Amino acid sequence: MQMSYDGCIPGYNSFSENFHYYYQFGYLFAAICINYRILYVIWVSHRQFYSTQSFYNLYSIDCSISILAMCIELCCTRLFLYFPQFCVPLSEIVANSPIFMRLYYSSVNYFKAVKPVIHIFIAVNRMSCVMFPITYSQNWSNKMRIMISIIIVAPLLVIWNTLVSRNYLAFLNGGFSITYERRVSWASLSLMQFSLIIITVLITMVTTIITFYKMTTMKKRIKSSERSLCIAAASPLVLLLVTTQFRDHVLGIRIGRTQRVSSINNALHFHQTHHTMTSGNYHTLTENFKYIASCFYLIPTFALLVRVVLSMIYIILDLIIIRPALYIPQLCSTFSPIFINHPILNHIIFPLYNYCRVFKTVSQPGMILCRVLCVHLLTAHDEITKKNMPRAMVTVLTLPLVVIFNTIISEKEVVFWKGGFFTIYHRKIEWLSLSMLHLSFIFCAILIILASTFFIYRKLVVIQSDVMPARSLIFNSSFWVFGFILQGTFQSYYAIFRHSSWFPSQIIDMQFFIFDVMTVGCPIIMVRFAKEFRDQVLFGKRYAKSQDLNQIQLMSIEMQEKEKEAAREARHRCQTPKFDSIH
Repeated sequence: MQMSYDGCIPGYNSFSENFHYYYQFGYLFAAICINYRILYVIWVSHRQFYSTQSFYNLYSIDCSISILAMCIELCCTRLFLYFPQFCVPLSEIVANSPIFMRLYYSSVNYFKAVKPVIHIFIAVNRMSCVMFPITYSQNWSNKMRIMISIIIVAPLLVIWNTLVSRNYLAFLNGGFSITYERRVSWASLSLMQFSLIIITVLITMVTTIITFYKMTTMKKRIKSSERSLCIAAASPLVLLLVTTQFRDHVLGIRIGRTQRVSSINNALHFHQTHHTMTSGNYHTLTENFKYIASCFYLIPTFALLVRVVLSMIYIILDLIIIRPALYIPQLCSTFSPIFINHPILNHIIFPLYNYCRVFKTVSQPGMILCRVLCVHLLTAHDEITKKNMPRAMVTVLTLPLVVIFNTIISEKEVVFWKGGFFTIYHRKIEWLSLSMLHLSFIFCAILIILASTFFIYRKLVVIQSDVMPARSLIFNSSFWVFGFILQGTFQSYYAIFRHSSWFPSQIIDMQFFIFDVMTVGCPIIMVRFAKEFRDQVLFGKRYAKSQDLNQIQLMSIEMQEKEKEAAREARHRCQTPKFDSIH
Protein backbone atom coordinates (compact mmCIF):
# COMPACT_ATOMS: atom_id res chain seq x y z
CA MET A 1 0.00 0.00 0.00
CA GLN A 2 1.37 3.37 -1.06
CA MET A 3 0.13 6.71 0.26
CA SER A 4 0.96 10.22 -0.80
CA TYR A 5 -0.36 13.72 -0.23
CA ASP A 6 1.31 15.29 -3.28
CA GLY A 7 -0.64 13.78 -6.19
CA CYS A 8 -1.86 10.61 -7.90
CA ILE A 9 0.53 7.67 -7.61
CA PRO A 10 1.38 6.33 -11.10
CA GLY A 11 2.18 2.76 -12.13
CA TYR A 12 -0.97 0.97 -11.00
CA ASN A 13 -2.73 -1.54 -13.25
CA SER A 14 -6.08 0.02 -14.14
CA PHE A 15 -7.78 -3.32 -14.77
CA SER A 16 -6.73 -4.75 -11.40
CA GLU A 17 -7.99 -1.68 -9.54
CA ASN A 18 -11.19 -1.44 -11.63
CA PHE A 19 -11.92 -5.09 -10.88
CA HIS A 20 -12.13 -4.27 -7.17
CA TYR A 21 -14.85 -1.76 -7.97
CA TYR A 22 -16.81 -4.10 -10.24
CA TYR A 23 -17.10 -7.02 -7.83
CA GLN A 24 -17.89 -4.67 -4.94
CA PHE A 25 -20.52 -3.00 -7.10
CA GLY A 26 -22.09 -6.43 -7.62
CA TYR A 27 -22.77 -7.18 -3.97
CA LEU A 28 -23.45 -3.58 -2.94
CA PHE A 29 -26.04 -3.12 -5.68
CA ALA A 30 -27.70 -6.38 -4.61
CA ALA A 31 -27.74 -5.10 -1.02
CA ILE A 32 -29.31 -1.83 -2.16
CA CYS A 33 -32.06 -3.77 -3.96
CA ILE A 34 -32.75 -5.93 -0.89
CA ASN A 35 -32.92 -2.92 1.43
CA TYR A 36 -35.15 -1.05 -1.00
CA ARG A 37 -37.45 -4.05 -1.26
CA ILE A 38 -37.64 -4.28 2.53
CA LEU A 39 -38.61 -0.60 2.73
CA TYR A 40 -41.23 -1.11 0.02
CA VAL A 41 -42.78 -4.04 1.90
CA ILE A 42 -42.80 -2.23 5.26
CA TRP A 43 -44.18 1.09 4.06
CA VAL A 44 -46.10 0.34 0.84
CA SER A 45 -47.17 -3.16 -0.12
CA HIS A 46 -47.79 -4.50 3.44
CA ARG A 47 -47.99 -1.26 5.35
CA GLN A 48 -50.95 -2.46 7.43
CA PHE A 49 -48.85 -5.37 8.73
CA TYR A 50 -45.48 -3.83 9.51
CA SER A 51 -45.74 -0.04 9.85
CA THR A 52 -47.46 -0.34 13.23
CA GLN A 53 -44.66 -2.48 14.68
CA SER A 54 -41.82 -0.61 16.36
CA PHE A 55 -39.23 -3.23 15.41
CA TYR A 56 -39.90 -2.79 11.69
CA ASN A 57 -39.99 1.00 12.08
CA LEU A 58 -36.48 0.93 13.51
CA TYR A 59 -35.37 -1.58 10.92
CA SER A 60 -36.67 0.60 8.10
CA ILE A 61 -34.53 3.49 9.39
CA ASP A 62 -31.52 1.18 9.29
CA CYS A 63 -32.38 0.16 5.70
CA SER A 64 -32.72 3.80 4.62
CA ILE A 65 -29.35 4.71 6.10
CA SER A 66 -27.77 1.63 4.48
CA ILE A 67 -29.12 2.59 1.04
CA LEU A 68 -27.75 6.15 1.34
CA ALA A 69 -24.38 4.91 2.61
CA MET A 70 -24.00 2.33 -0.17
CA CYS A 71 -25.00 4.84 -2.87
CA ILE A 72 -22.31 7.24 -1.66
CA GLU A 73 -19.81 4.38 -1.57
CA LEU A 74 -20.55 3.39 -5.19
CA CYS A 75 -20.83 6.90 -6.62
CA CYS A 76 -17.96 8.55 -4.75
CA THR A 77 -15.75 6.65 -2.29
CA ARG A 78 -14.92 3.55 -4.33
CA LEU A 79 -15.01 5.39 -7.63
CA PHE A 80 -12.29 7.68 -6.27
CA LEU A 81 -10.23 4.74 -5.00
CA TYR A 82 -10.44 2.16 -7.78
CA PHE A 83 -10.21 4.12 -11.06
CA PRO A 84 -6.58 5.29 -11.44
CA GLN A 85 -7.34 6.48 -15.00
CA PHE A 86 -9.71 9.12 -13.55
CA CYS A 87 -7.53 10.07 -10.57
CA VAL A 88 -6.06 13.29 -11.97
CA PRO A 89 -9.25 14.95 -13.30
CA LEU A 90 -11.44 13.80 -10.41
CA SER A 91 -8.95 14.82 -7.73
CA GLU A 92 -8.66 18.29 -9.26
CA ILE A 93 -12.44 18.71 -9.28
CA VAL A 94 -12.79 17.49 -5.69
CA ALA A 95 -9.82 19.51 -4.41
CA ASN A 96 -11.38 22.68 -5.82
CA SER A 97 -14.73 21.96 -4.12
CA PRO A 98 -14.18 22.32 -0.34
CA ILE A 99 -17.93 22.42 0.34
CA PHE A 100 -18.36 19.08 -1.41
CA MET A 101 -15.47 17.55 0.57
CA ARG A 102 -16.95 18.70 3.89
CA LEU A 103 -20.48 17.50 3.07
CA TYR A 104 -19.23 14.22 1.66
CA TYR A 105 -16.82 13.38 4.49
CA SER A 106 -19.28 14.34 7.22
CA SER A 107 -22.10 12.36 5.56
CA VAL A 108 -20.01 9.21 5.18
CA ASN A 109 -18.99 9.24 8.83
CA TYR A 110 -22.49 10.21 9.96
CA PHE A 111 -23.92 7.10 8.28
CA LYS A 112 -21.19 5.00 9.91
CA ALA A 113 -22.04 6.40 13.33
CA VAL A 114 -25.82 6.18 13.06
CA LYS A 115 -25.94 2.42 12.49
CA PRO A 116 -24.57 1.45 15.95
CA VAL A 117 -27.12 3.82 17.53
CA ILE A 118 -29.96 2.15 15.60
CA HIS A 119 -28.80 -1.30 16.63
CA ILE A 120 -28.76 -0.26 20.28
CA PHE A 121 -32.43 0.66 20.02
CA ILE A 122 -33.22 -2.57 18.11
CA ALA A 123 -31.56 -4.65 20.83
CA VAL A 124 -33.44 -2.79 23.56
CA ASN A 125 -36.65 -3.20 21.55
CA ARG A 126 -36.30 -6.99 21.49
CA MET A 127 -35.49 -7.09 25.20
CA SER A 128 -38.51 -4.97 26.18
CA CYS A 129 -40.73 -7.13 23.99
CA VAL A 130 -40.01 -10.26 26.02
CA MET A 131 -39.89 -8.49 29.38
CA PHE A 132 -43.07 -6.42 29.00
CA PRO A 133 -45.14 -8.24 26.36
CA ILE A 134 -48.41 -6.58 27.33
CA THR A 135 -47.38 -2.91 27.42
CA TYR A 136 -44.46 -3.18 24.98
CA SER A 137 -46.26 -2.11 21.82
CA GLN A 138 -47.99 0.90 23.37
CA ASN A 139 -44.86 2.11 25.16
CA TRP A 140 -42.74 2.05 22.01
CA SER A 141 -45.45 3.64 19.87
CA ASN A 142 -45.81 6.55 22.31
CA LYS A 143 -42.05 7.20 22.45
CA MET A 144 -41.08 6.41 18.84
CA ARG A 145 -40.68 10.08 17.85
CA ILE A 146 -38.34 10.73 20.76
CA MET A 147 -36.26 7.67 19.86
CA ILE A 148 -36.03 8.70 16.19
CA SER A 149 -34.85 12.14 17.31
CA ILE A 150 -32.15 10.53 19.47
CA ILE A 151 -31.08 8.32 16.53
CA ILE A 152 -30.74 11.40 14.31
CA VAL A 153 -28.93 13.62 16.84
CA ALA A 154 -26.64 11.12 18.63
CA PRO A 155 -24.21 10.56 15.69
CA LEU A 156 -23.53 14.31 15.62
CA LEU A 157 -21.73 13.88 18.96
CA VAL A 158 -19.29 11.59 17.12
CA ILE A 159 -18.71 13.58 13.92
CA TRP A 160 -18.98 17.20 15.13
CA ASN A 161 -15.23 17.77 14.78
CA THR A 162 -15.33 16.78 11.09
CA LEU A 163 -17.89 19.54 10.52
CA VAL A 164 -15.54 22.29 11.74
CA SER A 165 -12.23 20.86 10.50
CA ARG A 166 -10.39 21.30 7.19
CA ASN A 167 -10.59 18.50 4.60
CA TYR A 168 -7.85 17.49 2.15
CA LEU A 169 -6.99 14.66 -0.26
CA ALA A 170 -4.89 11.58 0.48
CA PHE A 171 -3.67 9.60 -2.55
CA LEU A 172 -3.68 5.83 -2.16
CA ASN A 173 -2.86 3.00 -4.60
CA GLY A 174 -3.57 4.93 -7.78
CA GLY A 175 -6.70 6.59 -6.41
CA PHE A 176 -7.51 9.05 -3.66
CA SER A 177 -9.69 9.53 -0.62
CA ILE A 178 -10.80 12.46 1.52
CA THR A 179 -9.59 12.90 5.09
CA TYR A 180 -9.55 15.75 7.63
CA GLU A 181 -7.18 17.76 9.80
CA ARG A 182 -8.57 17.99 13.35
CA ARG A 183 -9.35 21.51 14.48
CA VAL A 184 -9.99 20.24 18.05
CA SER A 185 -7.00 17.96 18.56
CA TRP A 186 -8.45 15.79 21.33
CA ALA A 187 -11.75 15.07 19.48
CA SER A 188 -10.60 12.13 17.37
CA LEU A 189 -13.24 10.72 15.04
CA SER A 190 -11.77 7.22 15.25
CA LEU A 191 -11.67 7.28 19.06
CA MET A 192 -15.29 8.43 19.26
CA GLN A 193 -16.44 5.80 16.77
CA PHE A 194 -14.52 3.16 18.69
CA SER A 195 -16.16 4.26 21.94
CA LEU A 196 -19.60 4.14 20.33
CA ILE A 197 -18.95 0.64 19.01
CA ILE A 198 -17.82 -0.56 22.46
CA ILE A 199 -20.98 0.88 24.02
CA THR A 200 -23.09 -0.79 21.32
CA VAL A 201 -21.43 -4.17 21.88
CA LEU A 202 -21.88 -3.97 25.66
CA ILE A 203 -25.55 -2.94 25.45
CA THR A 204 -26.23 -5.61 22.83
CA MET A 205 -24.59 -8.31 24.97
CA VAL A 206 -26.54 -7.30 28.09
CA THR A 207 -29.89 -7.05 26.32
CA THR A 208 -29.31 -10.30 24.45
CA ILE A 209 -28.50 -12.19 27.66
CA ILE A 210 -31.61 -10.78 29.35
CA THR A 211 -33.73 -11.55 26.27
CA PHE A 212 -32.64 -15.16 25.97
CA TYR A 213 -32.96 -15.70 29.73
CA LYS A 214 -36.49 -14.36 29.64
CA MET A 215 -37.33 -16.51 26.64
CA THR A 216 -36.58 -19.66 28.60
CA THR A 217 -39.84 -19.05 30.49
CA MET A 218 -41.89 -18.44 27.33
CA LYS A 219 -44.08 -20.77 25.36
CA LYS A 220 -42.31 -22.59 22.54
CA ARG A 221 -44.03 -20.71 19.71
CA ILE A 222 -43.30 -17.27 21.16
CA LYS A 223 -39.76 -18.31 22.07
CA SER A 224 -39.06 -19.36 18.48
CA SER A 225 -40.49 -16.13 17.06
CA GLU A 226 -38.51 -13.84 19.34
CA ARG A 227 -35.31 -15.82 18.81
CA SER A 228 -35.76 -15.35 15.07
CA LEU A 229 -36.16 -11.58 15.33
CA CYS A 230 -33.23 -11.25 17.75
CA ILE A 231 -30.99 -13.04 15.28
CA ALA A 232 -32.56 -11.13 12.38
CA ALA A 233 -31.44 -7.81 13.83
CA ALA A 234 -27.94 -8.62 12.54
CA SER A 235 -28.56 -7.81 8.84
CA PRO A 236 -31.26 -7.65 6.16
CA LEU A 237 -30.09 -10.97 4.69
CA VAL A 238 -30.38 -12.72 8.06
CA LEU A 239 -33.80 -11.14 8.53
CA LEU A 240 -34.99 -12.67 5.27
CA LEU A 241 -33.54 -16.09 6.10
CA VAL A 242 -35.01 -16.50 9.58
CA THR A 243 -38.40 -14.75 9.30
CA THR A 244 -40.58 -16.81 7.00
CA GLN A 245 -43.47 -14.40 6.63
CA PHE A 246 -41.31 -11.35 5.96
CA ARG A 247 -39.25 -13.33 3.44
CA ASP A 248 -42.43 -14.29 1.57
CA HIS A 249 -43.51 -10.64 1.43
CA VAL A 250 -40.12 -9.32 0.31
CA LEU A 251 -39.09 -12.01 -2.16
CA GLY A 252 -42.46 -13.44 -3.13
CA ILE A 253 -41.16 -17.00 -2.70
CA ARG A 254 -41.84 -19.80 -0.25
CA ILE A 255 -38.92 -21.79 1.09
CA GLY A 256 -39.66 -25.09 2.72
CA ARG A 257 -43.03 -26.73 3.18
CA THR A 258 -44.84 -23.80 4.73
CA GLN A 259 -47.47 -22.14 2.53
CA ARG A 260 -48.39 -19.28 4.79
CA VAL A 261 -47.71 -15.63 4.29
CA SER A 262 -45.27 -14.40 7.17
CA SER A 263 -18.86 0.45 -32.30
CA ILE A 264 -18.33 -0.95 -34.88
CA ASN A 265 -16.73 1.58 -32.74
CA ASN A 266 -14.01 3.74 -34.16
CA ALA A 267 -12.48 0.72 -35.86
CA LEU A 268 -11.13 -2.74 -35.20
CA HIS A 269 -7.86 -3.25 -33.35
CA PHE A 270 -5.52 -0.45 -34.43
CA HIS A 271 -2.18 -1.93 -33.47
CA GLN A 272 -1.48 -3.17 -37.00
CA THR A 273 -3.61 -0.62 -38.87
CA HIS A 274 -2.00 1.69 -41.42
CA HIS A 275 -3.11 3.87 -44.27
CA THR A 276 -1.32 2.14 -47.14
CA MET A 277 -3.04 -0.43 -49.35
CA THR A 278 -3.26 -3.88 -47.78
CA SER A 279 -0.60 -5.47 -45.61
CA GLY A 280 0.77 -8.91 -46.37
CA ASN A 281 0.10 -10.38 -42.92
CA TYR A 282 -3.05 -12.30 -43.86
CA HIS A 283 -4.28 -15.36 -45.74
CA THR A 284 -6.97 -14.81 -48.35
CA LEU A 285 -8.73 -18.12 -47.71
CA THR A 286 -8.81 -17.47 -43.97
CA GLU A 287 -10.34 -14.03 -44.44
CA ASN A 288 -12.91 -15.39 -46.91
CA PHE A 289 -13.85 -18.16 -44.47
CA LYS A 290 -14.70 -15.56 -41.81
CA TYR A 291 -17.17 -13.98 -44.20
CA ILE A 292 -18.68 -17.30 -45.30
CA ALA A 293 -19.08 -18.41 -41.68
CA SER A 294 -20.88 -15.18 -40.91
CA CYS A 295 -23.24 -15.75 -43.83
CA PHE A 296 -24.21 -19.19 -42.53
CA TYR A 297 -25.91 -17.77 -39.44
CA LEU A 298 -26.76 -14.23 -40.59
CA ILE A 299 -28.75 -15.27 -43.68
CA PRO A 300 -31.14 -17.58 -41.71
CA THR A 301 -31.46 -14.82 -39.11
CA PHE A 302 -32.33 -12.39 -41.89
CA ALA A 303 -35.14 -14.75 -42.95
CA LEU A 304 -36.53 -14.70 -39.41
CA LEU A 305 -36.24 -10.91 -39.17
CA VAL A 306 -37.85 -10.15 -42.51
CA ARG A 307 -40.31 -7.77 -40.79
CA VAL A 308 -37.91 -6.30 -38.27
CA VAL A 309 -36.67 -3.31 -40.22
CA LEU A 310 -33.56 -2.17 -38.35
CA SER A 311 -32.21 -5.67 -37.76
CA MET A 312 -32.73 -6.32 -41.47
CA ILE A 313 -30.78 -3.17 -42.40
CA TYR A 314 -28.01 -4.10 -39.98
CA ILE A 315 -27.59 -7.59 -41.43
CA ILE A 316 -27.75 -6.30 -45.04
CA LEU A 317 -24.99 -3.80 -44.29
CA ASP A 318 -22.93 -6.56 -42.68
CA LEU A 319 -23.37 -9.08 -45.49
CA ILE A 320 -23.11 -6.75 -48.48
CA ILE A 321 -20.71 -3.99 -47.40
CA ILE A 322 -18.96 -4.19 -44.00
CA ARG A 323 -17.77 -7.80 -43.89
CA PRO A 324 -17.03 -8.26 -47.62
CA ALA A 325 -14.86 -5.13 -47.43
CA LEU A 326 -13.00 -6.59 -44.46
CA TYR A 327 -12.91 -10.31 -45.22
CA ILE A 328 -12.59 -10.52 -49.05
CA PRO A 329 -9.13 -9.18 -49.88
CA GLN A 330 -9.71 -9.85 -53.59
CA LEU A 331 -12.20 -6.94 -53.64
CA CYS A 332 -10.09 -4.48 -51.67
CA SER A 333 -8.23 -2.81 -54.56
CA THR A 334 -11.49 -2.49 -56.53
CA PHE A 335 -13.92 -1.24 -53.93
CA SER A 336 -11.77 0.80 -51.56
CA PRO A 337 -11.25 3.61 -54.16
CA ILE A 338 -15.03 3.89 -54.43
CA PHE A 339 -15.33 4.70 -50.72
CA ILE A 340 -12.29 6.98 -50.82
CA ASN A 341 -13.54 8.96 -53.84
CA HIS A 342 -17.16 9.12 -52.68
CA PRO A 343 -17.06 10.18 -49.01
CA ILE A 344 -20.85 10.49 -48.97
CA LEU A 345 -20.97 6.68 -48.72
CA ASN A 346 -18.95 6.75 -45.51
CA HIS A 347 -21.09 9.57 -44.11
CA ILE A 348 -24.20 7.45 -44.66
CA ILE A 349 -23.06 3.89 -43.95
CA PHE A 350 -20.92 4.48 -40.82
CA PRO A 351 -23.57 6.35 -38.75
CA LEU A 352 -26.37 4.05 -39.99
CA TYR A 353 -24.41 0.93 -39.05
CA ASN A 354 -23.70 2.23 -35.54
CA TYR A 355 -27.30 3.42 -35.19
CA CYS A 356 -28.50 -0.15 -35.79
CA ARG A 357 -26.06 -1.45 -33.19
CA VAL A 358 -27.11 1.06 -30.54
CA PHE A 359 -30.81 0.62 -31.33
CA LYS A 360 -30.90 -2.86 -29.82
CA THR A 361 -29.47 -1.45 -26.60
CA VAL A 362 -32.53 0.80 -26.39
CA SER A 363 -35.20 -1.54 -27.80
CA GLN A 364 -34.55 -4.49 -25.46
CA PRO A 365 -35.14 -2.46 -22.25
CA GLY A 366 -38.20 -0.94 -23.93
CA MET A 367 -39.66 -4.37 -24.62
CA ILE A 368 -39.12 -5.64 -21.10
CA LEU A 369 -40.66 -2.45 -19.66
CA CYS A 370 -43.69 -3.21 -21.85
CA ARG A 371 -43.83 -6.66 -20.22
CA VAL A 372 -43.69 -5.00 -16.80
CA LEU A 373 -46.73 -2.92 -17.73
CA CYS A 374 -48.48 -6.07 -18.99
CA VAL A 375 -48.16 -7.96 -15.70
CA HIS A 376 -48.79 -4.89 -13.54
CA LEU A 377 -51.95 -3.74 -15.36
CA LEU A 378 -53.46 -6.87 -16.83
CA THR A 379 -56.75 -5.41 -17.99
CA ALA A 380 -55.63 -1.91 -18.97
CA HIS A 381 -52.36 -2.93 -20.62
CA ASP A 382 -53.58 -2.98 -24.21
CA GLU A 383 -55.34 0.37 -23.98
CA ILE A 384 -52.38 2.11 -22.32
CA THR A 385 -49.93 0.58 -24.79
CA LYS A 386 -51.92 1.68 -27.84
CA LYS A 387 -52.32 5.19 -26.44
CA ASN A 388 -48.63 5.68 -25.68
CA MET A 389 -47.09 3.63 -28.51
CA PRO A 390 -46.34 6.67 -30.76
CA ARG A 391 -44.42 8.37 -27.94
CA ALA A 392 -42.58 5.17 -27.08
CA MET A 393 -41.59 4.64 -30.72
CA VAL A 394 -40.32 8.21 -31.04
CA THR A 395 -38.25 7.76 -27.85
CA VAL A 396 -36.78 4.43 -28.93
CA LEU A 397 -35.91 5.76 -32.38
CA THR A 398 -34.45 9.03 -31.06
CA LEU A 399 -32.25 7.85 -28.18
CA PRO A 400 -29.66 6.10 -30.43
CA LEU A 401 -29.14 9.44 -32.20
CA VAL A 402 -27.74 10.79 -28.92
CA VAL A 403 -25.03 8.13 -29.08
CA ILE A 404 -24.13 8.45 -32.77
CA PHE A 405 -24.56 12.23 -33.08
CA ASN A 406 -20.81 12.87 -33.18
CA THR A 407 -20.30 10.26 -35.90
CA ILE A 408 -22.77 12.13 -38.14
CA ILE A 409 -20.95 15.45 -38.01
CA SER A 410 -17.37 14.13 -37.85
CA GLU A 411 -14.94 13.42 -40.68
CA LYS A 412 -14.66 9.81 -41.89
CA GLU A 413 -11.59 8.02 -43.20
CA VAL A 414 -10.94 4.69 -44.92
CA VAL A 415 -8.17 2.63 -43.27
CA PHE A 416 -6.72 -0.72 -44.31
CA TRP A 417 -6.27 -3.71 -42.06
CA LYS A 418 -4.84 -7.05 -43.14
CA GLY A 419 -6.44 -7.74 -46.53
CA GLY A 420 -9.47 -5.49 -46.23
CA PHE A 421 -10.58 -2.01 -45.27
CA PHE A 422 -13.12 -0.26 -43.09
CA THR A 423 -14.22 3.25 -42.08
CA ILE A 424 -13.31 5.19 -38.94
CA TYR A 425 -14.24 8.68 -37.76
CA HIS A 426 -12.24 11.55 -36.26
CA ARG A 427 -14.27 13.12 -33.47
CA LYS A 428 -15.33 16.68 -34.18
CA ILE A 429 -16.44 17.05 -30.54
CA GLU A 430 -13.44 15.54 -28.78
CA TRP A 431 -15.13 14.56 -25.49
CA LEU A 432 -18.22 13.03 -27.17
CA SER A 433 -17.05 9.43 -27.55
CA LEU A 434 -19.26 6.92 -29.34
CA SER A 435 -17.85 4.08 -27.22
CA MET A 436 -18.34 5.85 -23.89
CA LEU A 437 -21.94 6.79 -24.69
CA HIS A 438 -22.74 3.30 -25.95
CA LEU A 439 -21.14 1.78 -22.84
CA SER A 440 -23.30 4.03 -20.65
CA PHE A 441 -26.44 2.94 -22.51
CA ILE A 442 -25.44 -0.72 -22.14
CA PHE A 443 -24.96 -0.25 -18.40
CA CYS A 444 -28.41 1.37 -18.07
CA ALA A 445 -29.97 -1.41 -20.19
CA ILE A 446 -28.55 -4.11 -17.90
CA LEU A 447 -29.88 -2.35 -14.79
CA ILE A 448 -33.35 -1.93 -16.35
CA ILE A 449 -33.48 -5.58 -17.44
CA LEU A 450 -32.44 -6.87 -14.00
CA ALA A 451 -34.90 -4.66 -12.11
CA SER A 452 -37.78 -5.40 -14.52
CA THR A 453 -37.09 -9.15 -14.42
CA PHE A 454 -37.25 -9.11 -10.63
CA PHE A 455 -40.56 -7.22 -10.69
CA ILE A 456 -42.13 -9.45 -13.38
CA TYR A 457 -41.02 -12.59 -11.57
CA ARG A 458 -42.66 -11.36 -8.37
CA LYS A 459 -45.92 -10.77 -10.23
CA LEU A 460 -45.81 -14.12 -12.06
CA VAL A 461 -45.47 -15.96 -8.76
CA VAL A 462 -48.77 -14.41 -7.63
CA ILE A 463 -50.68 -14.66 -10.93
CA GLN A 464 -49.65 -18.09 -12.21
CA SER A 465 -48.97 -21.42 -10.60
CA ASP A 466 -47.14 -22.65 -13.70
CA VAL A 467 -43.36 -22.21 -13.36
CA MET A 468 -42.62 -22.30 -17.11
CA PRO A 469 -43.24 -18.55 -17.74
CA ALA A 470 -40.94 -17.67 -14.86
CA ARG A 471 -38.24 -19.99 -16.18
CA SER A 472 -38.55 -18.53 -19.66
CA LEU A 473 -38.32 -15.01 -18.21
CA ILE A 474 -35.14 -15.82 -16.27
CA PHE A 475 -33.56 -17.53 -19.29
CA ASN A 476 -34.39 -14.67 -21.67
CA SER A 477 -33.20 -11.98 -19.27
CA SER A 478 -29.99 -13.89 -18.54
CA PHE A 479 -29.29 -14.09 -22.26
CA TRP A 480 -29.91 -10.37 -22.77
CA VAL A 481 -27.66 -9.45 -19.85
CA PHE A 482 -24.94 -11.82 -21.13
CA GLY A 483 -25.13 -10.29 -24.61
CA PHE A 484 -24.93 -6.74 -23.27
CA ILE A 485 -22.00 -7.64 -21.01
CA LEU A 486 -20.12 -8.91 -24.08
CA GLN A 487 -20.85 -5.67 -25.93
CA GLY A 488 -19.91 -3.60 -22.90
CA THR A 489 -16.60 -5.47 -22.60
CA PHE A 490 -15.79 -4.64 -26.21
CA GLN A 491 -16.84 -1.00 -25.92
CA SER A 492 -14.87 -0.58 -22.68
CA TYR A 493 -11.64 -0.95 -24.67
CA TYR A 494 -12.22 2.18 -26.76
CA ALA A 495 -13.98 4.01 -23.94
CA ILE A 496 -11.56 3.35 -21.07
CA PHE A 497 -8.74 0.87 -21.71
CA ARG A 498 -7.56 1.93 -25.16
CA HIS A 499 -3.98 2.55 -24.10
CA SER A 500 -3.72 -0.45 -21.77
CA SER A 501 -1.46 -3.21 -23.03
CA TRP A 502 -3.08 -5.88 -20.85
CA PHE A 503 -6.45 -5.75 -22.63
CA PRO A 504 -6.92 -9.06 -24.58
CA SER A 505 -6.72 -8.40 -28.32
CA GLN A 506 -8.99 -11.41 -28.98
CA ILE A 507 -11.98 -9.40 -27.73
CA ILE A 508 -11.28 -6.70 -30.33
CA ASP A 509 -10.84 -9.25 -33.11
CA MET A 510 -14.14 -10.93 -32.15
CA GLN A 511 -16.21 -7.74 -32.23
CA PHE A 512 -18.50 -9.00 -35.00
CA PHE A 513 -19.21 -12.22 -33.14
CA ILE A 514 -19.86 -10.23 -29.94
CA PHE A 515 -22.59 -8.18 -31.61
CA ASP A 516 -23.90 -11.21 -33.54
CA VAL A 517 -24.77 -12.91 -30.25
CA MET A 518 -27.65 -10.45 -29.76
CA THR A 519 -28.51 -10.13 -33.46
CA VAL A 520 -28.93 -13.89 -33.91
CA GLY A 521 -29.94 -14.90 -30.38
CA CYS A 522 -32.89 -12.54 -29.82
CA PRO A 523 -35.08 -13.82 -32.72
CA ILE A 524 -34.19 -17.42 -31.87
CA ILE A 525 -35.36 -16.90 -28.29
CA MET A 526 -38.53 -15.21 -29.52
CA VAL A 527 -39.34 -18.13 -31.82
CA ARG A 528 -38.29 -20.71 -29.24
CA PHE A 529 -40.55 -19.57 -26.39
CA ALA A 530 -43.65 -18.29 -28.26
CA LYS A 531 -45.37 -21.39 -29.67
CA GLU A 532 -48.11 -19.77 -31.81
CA PHE A 533 -45.66 -17.15 -33.07
CA ARG A 534 -43.15 -19.91 -33.88
CA ASP A 535 -45.73 -21.85 -35.87
CA GLN A 536 -46.61 -18.80 -37.91
CA VAL A 537 -43.01 -17.70 -38.50
CA LEU A 538 -41.82 -21.17 -39.47
CA PHE A 539 -44.91 -21.87 -41.63
CA GLY A 540 -46.15 -24.55 -39.28
CA LYS A 541 -49.66 -24.80 -37.84
CA ARG A 542 -51.89 -21.92 -38.98
CA TYR A 543 -54.62 -20.32 -36.87
CA ALA A 544 -57.81 -18.87 -38.24
CA LYS A 545 -58.59 -15.29 -37.31
CA SER A 546 -61.71 -16.31 -35.46
CA GLN A 547 -59.76 -18.92 -33.57
CA ASP A 548 -57.10 -16.33 -32.70
CA LEU A 549 -59.80 -13.96 -31.45
CA ASN A 550 -61.43 -16.65 -29.32
CA GLN A 551 -58.08 -17.66 -27.88
CA ILE A 552 -57.27 -14.06 -27.00
CA GLN A 553 -60.66 -13.60 -25.36
CA LEU A 554 -60.30 -16.83 -23.39
CA MET A 555 -56.80 -15.88 -22.31
CA SER A 556 -58.02 -12.44 -21.24
CA ILE A 557 -60.87 -13.96 -19.21
CA GLU A 558 -58.50 -16.47 -17.66
CA MET A 559 -56.05 -13.76 -16.69
CA GLN A 560 -58.84 -11.69 -15.15
CA GLU A 561 -60.03 -14.68 -13.13
CA LYS A 562 -56.50 -15.32 -11.92
CA GLU A 563 -56.16 -11.67 -10.95
CA LYS A 564 -59.42 -11.84 -8.98
CA GLU A 565 -58.31 -15.03 -7.28
CA ALA A 566 -54.97 -13.46 -6.33
CA ALA A 567 -56.81 -10.42 -4.93
CA ARG A 568 -59.08 -12.65 -2.84
CA GLU A 569 -56.06 -14.50 -1.46
CA ALA A 570 -54.38 -11.19 -0.64
CA ARG A 571 -57.48 -9.97 1.23
CA HIS A 572 -57.61 -13.24 3.12
CA ARG A 573 -53.98 -12.86 4.14
CA CYS A 574 -54.63 -9.29 5.24
CA GLN A 575 -57.45 -10.47 7.49
CA THR A 576 -55.42 -13.26 9.08
CA PRO A 577 -51.84 -12.02 9.51
CA LYS A 578 -49.29 -14.24 11.20
CA PHE A 579 -46.14 -12.69 12.56
CA ASP A 580 -42.84 -14.03 13.69
CA SER A 581 -42.90 -11.66 16.68
CA ILE A 582 -45.22 -10.97 19.59
CA HIS A 583 -46.90 -7.75 20.70
